[in-house]
Amino acid sequence: DGNDQYKLGPAIDRWVNPAQPGAGASSVQMVTAEGNVKVAAKSTNLGNGRWRYDYAVMNLDFARAQTQGTEPNLRVISNLGLNGFTVPVGSATITDVVFSDGDLDSSNDWTGSISGRNITWSAPAGNALNWGTLFRFSFVANFGPIKTNFALNVANTGLPQVLKGTGTIGPSPSRVIGPGGIGSN
Repeated sequence: DGNDQYKLGPAIDRWVNPAQPGAGASSVQMVTAEGNVKVAAKSTNLGNGRWRYDYAVMNLDFARAQTQGTEPNLRVISNLGLNGFTVPVGSATITDVVFSDGDLDSSNDWTGSISGRNITWSAPAGNALNWGTLFRFSFVANFGPIKTNFALNVANTGLPQVLKGTGTIGPSPSRVIGPGGIGSN
């Protein structure tokens, strides 16, 4: 009928269908008291034992407000989303680490680093993943996809400081450890 291009819901669901993600893909929605976040992932076999992992993290409506005063003079002084994204990589060799926030300003790009069998992207001041925003993260690894966990760091202080999720894909199995994130044995 020509109207099938119009779909309800977030754009991330057009990239990976949450009802049928397909082989080598995943879609996870985290529901918290402070809002909702979606993490969708796809893996691509590049040949020669190399796999590209692409993650889209969309902050649907998650925000941790910092307030000042009391009602009726309560003021919101900060209302930030997320400032870190972690995926376990185990002993995989990682190359081609990418971040994209959709603008041309490289000075506000999140930096990716590998430490303790994880890859973590961290936001610079002023570029949190706030509600209604989607960022892309990517890397190439020498292991194929399996189900794994992930972690999102909350930009404003409070508890929990780290949101831990399950059901995405990556090159390494993981388990949750400590308050600071995720890792592998």
